Amino acid sequence: ALGHTFETYHSNGDATCLENGTETATCIRCSEQDTREAQGSALGHDYQQFSAKKATCSEAGYPAYQVCRRCNDSTLAQEDYIPALHMQYRLENGDYTVTGLSDDCLDTDIVIPSSYMGKPVTSIAAKAFEEYTWVKSINISDGVTSIGSDAFSGCSGLTSVSIGNGVKSIGDRAFYHCTGLTGELKIPDSVVSIGYTTFSGCSRLTSIIIGSGVTSIEYYSFDDCELLERITVNEANRNYSSQDGILYNKAKTRFIHVPKAVQGAVTIPNGVTSIVGTMFECRFGLTSVDIPASVTSIQNDPFGGCGSLERISIDEANQYYCCQDGILYNKAKTKFIQIPIALKGAVTIPDRMTTIERSAFSGRKGVTSVTIGSGVTSIGESAFGYCTGLTSIDIPDSVTYIGGFAFSSCTGLESINIGNSVTVIESYTFSNCSGLTSINIPDTVTSIQNHAFYMCVALTSIDIPDSVTSIKERAFWGCSELTEATIGSGVTSFGLYAFRDCTKLTSVTICNGVTSIGEEAFFNCTELVSIIIPDSVTSIGSGAFYGCTALTSVTFRDPNGWSYRQDGSSAATTPIDPTQLRNPATAAQYLTKTYYGYTWTKDE
Repeated sequence: ALGHTFETYHSNGDATCLENGTETATCIRCSEQDTREAQGSALGHDYQQFSAKKATCSEAGYPAYQVCRRCNDSTLAQEDYIPALHMQYRLENGDYTVTGLSDDCLDTDIVIPSSYMGKPVTSIAAKAFEEYTWVKSINISDGVTSIGSDAFSGCSGLTSVSIGNGVKSIGDRAFYHCTGLTGELKIPDSVVSIGYTTFSGCSRLTSIIIGSGVTSIEYYSFDDCELLERITVNEANRNYSSQDGILYNKAKTRFIHVPKAVQGAVTIPNGVTSIVGTMFECRFGLTSVDIPASVTSIQNDPFGGCGSLERISIDEANQYYCCQDGILYNKAKTKFIQIPIALKGAVTIPDRMTTIERSAFSGRKGVTSVTIGSGVTSIGESAFGYCTGLTSIDIPDSVTYIGGFAFSSCTGLESINIGNSVTVIESYTFSNCSGLTSINIPDTVTSIQNHAFYMCVALTSIDIPDSVTSIKERAFWGCSELTEATIGSGVTSFGLYAFRDCTKLTSVTICNGVTSIGEEAFFNCTELVSIIIPDSVTSIGSGAFYGCTALTSVTFRDPNGWSYRQDGSSAATTPIDPTQLRNPATAAQYLTKTYYGYTWTKDE
């Protein structure tokens, strides 16, 4: 055999900076190849010089160093880096998280870098910049993927923010109450989720653009953005859409958010089935709303506070609702649902109507009179609340129910006539009717609920019929012009604070049958001179007559068996000498001063 003959070896070009490459030769007779290490072929580093860099507020510094052009070998080691002057970081799983600024930093323009000390910066920690009120601008690099909850919450001086194209999640309250943010905010296509109340309270934002990638927007994300006129969604987004500046789900069957400053006319897309809650509440720029045939539910005063709303119209094909003269009814026109808040003057509710829905007239300050038809049986909660232009109202005998807050804060209301079918005056029904001077309570009423006439500061007298069995807590609290109260024989109890701060009350008639007088029931009735406690009373709450500085005569019809005990105490009661209570002046002294802070009870 002749054996192989390899004459000339040629480099394979695979030498690196630190390792020899290989070379190959071919046999001159049979084409067999031989590959071997090419001794001394290592190339060595080809370094490029880089200058030193000083540390800045947010970025690390470093000394001069070299980087090989071929293999990127660097002479800069991790320990050579000089930490950022103010921005603070936390290393987690090989990536850095921004955690905030040092206490001595007052920089107003903050840049979140894409890397730190040679490693990527991928997140901003929860509460990292919370309440940094001096910060004016934030620029977040494309390398950051998440913004933690409350990261910039309360940065009231922040006027602009640039969210990088790599951010995927924006946490709960991340920009909550950044009241200085102005103009337009762009949420990039990379963002997938927007947390709970994320931009709530950003009161100067006027426009928000939502990218194509968002799949989740939590509740109240854009609440209390007072100047927000429109939300625009990228058409490529598969989960959300927008129309007339309003945010919907993709199919436009469900409202997500109606901007606070939405302007002009709004057409609700056909497909939306419900309009509820505070959806359009206090949208002052809204002038008209067109409601499609698809809507099946309108609830809880959705257009309350829309001060410029002049017209509501409904598609004639709608099977549940209709409109006439801009007023919203159920289809059969038996329920009076809502009128535009800008409507003024007199309103007549026809006899065919049976129900005035909750908040139907709430806040309609231009309404001066309402005639309620004889078919109406129910007046819903807050139905006429804050109708400050309303001066008088007659409630027909057909009405059996008046909801809580029904006439609350009707400050121009001077007189009310309640029909003879109402059995309960609900909580807060006439509260804060500061102009109310007279009201008749029919003998069908059995209960006056808490705060029913709270702060009716012009009411001068009240006659509570024998049909009433209970006066609940705070029912007449703050009726500062009330001089006389006649309480019927059916009343068995006064709730706590029932007549508190009725500072001009001079005469109260408590009929036999009352068993308890609640805590602070007549507190601070400073002009009350005398009172008779009937023998039916077995309990007087602590402070019931405290502050009644003019009370000099209290007559106990039955002074026997009375005792007192500190509130909350488990100790035995202390008897009161009945001979002392037989003296009206002494009894008054005991109730207003000596034993005012105790609960009094009488042995049955």
